[in-house]
Amino acid sequence: MQTLESETVLFDLHPHWFLSFKETWGFVPYVVLGLLFWLAEDKLSLFIEGAMSFFPVLTPVLKFLNSLPRVVLAYGLLFIHSLILSLIKIRPKVLLIHCICLFSVYGSATALPEVADLEFRLLILIGILGILFTVLSLNHTRYIITNLRIIIRSGILGGNERTFFINRIQDLVLQRSLLGRFFGFGTIVPITASQLGMGNMGSNASMAAGAGIGPVAAGGSVGFSQSRNTVAPSEEFCLYCIPSPKRVYTEILKNIQPLAL
Repeated sequence: MQTLESETVLFDLHPHWFLSFKETWGFVPYVVLGLLFWLAEDKLSLFIEGAMSFFPVLTPVLKFLNSLPRVVLAYGLLFIHSLILSLIKIRPKVLLIHCICLFSVYGSATALPEVADLEFRLLILIGILGILFTVLSLNHTRYIITNLRIIIRSGILGGNERTFFINRIQDLVLQRSLLGRFFGFGTIVPITASQLGMGNMGSNASMAAGAGIGPVAAGGSVGFSQSRNTVAPSEEFCLYCIPSPKRVYTEILKNIQPLAL
């Protein structure tokens, strides 16, 4: 990295290893279900029948699942998994990526029907490739902190780079979850004068009522809404899931104060 005059590199970090575990588990069900339906298809029916005896309330549902073709059942479970994943992460593109993967598997299996259990083998392959791609992508993410700048680099091929000058940072937020405190990672969000690092959170409530007597009717409604700015960490604009966040946070603050005076 080419440094500026009187610039000193303080930290050169990659995301914490826990982020690799957190991001790759979205593709783990592809491998697990692919192996389950490919190698243990005969035992799956026995497992479902055994579950009926332990959970008699779920017998109609389990019977329906047991009657479905194994390919349909695998696709359905993976679609539900990707839908839940996209809602948790609030990223619609996650659902799109997983849907593309499932349609690719379906199209390949339809084009090559003579290959036995091709769908399940492709599910395993996509799961492994997805895990490898995610790990490589995180390994190519770097957070370079100097006494003058914060540089965020990401991307495997072309790569993206964003730079924040410390003298333009007006506030610095450190976020650490319970797992972050235990494993030693956290997120640092720099907030600038242009409100970079902030987002809007809104809420609204309304009530309506009406009454009528004969041809005469009356009604009314009351509504209330409010919105407020809140810290909204984005992986593109913050130091996301970095190791030793408290030490990094303290060093950045040391360089903000002299420039702000």
